[in-house]
Amino acid sequence: MIKLNKPYEFFLLTDIVAWSIIGLLWYFYPERMLAANTKEMKYNSVCLHMSRAFAIFIIISVIPSYYALIKHDNSLAKYTFMCKINLLLFLLVTMVYDNYTSTEWNEKQYKFGMFGLSLAIINLSLGLYFV
Repeated sequence: MIKLNKPYEFFLLTDIVAWSIIGLLWYFYPERMLAANTKEMKYNSVCLHMSRAFAIFIIISVIPSYYALIKHDNSLAKYTFMCKINLLLFLLVTMVYDNYTSTEWNEKQYKFGMFGLSLAIINLSLGLYFV
């Protein structure tokens, strides 16, 4: 059982749980997750494979948060929050760019992908505030 000793640790735990769930959903239900982000289309085996590979990277991304959580170290938590915020902002900019330069994306990506990503950035920012 993980004990939360400091206020920012709640936000690390939220990051771990949220990204673990999202990663598992992308791994086990790639077609549904793609459909939530793109125009309705038939997804080939390459799309499904890349979605599952993406899922594995999502799940792996919880490791820094987990490590910071179990170490109860302020500087490690601050570094984790800063790195993840910067990477997610870069991903958000990439999503916006791809949405405007491709015909496969539509307003679903705003409602699902970008909104969820924005919530993750807010969670990490709140955690950073409490460090």
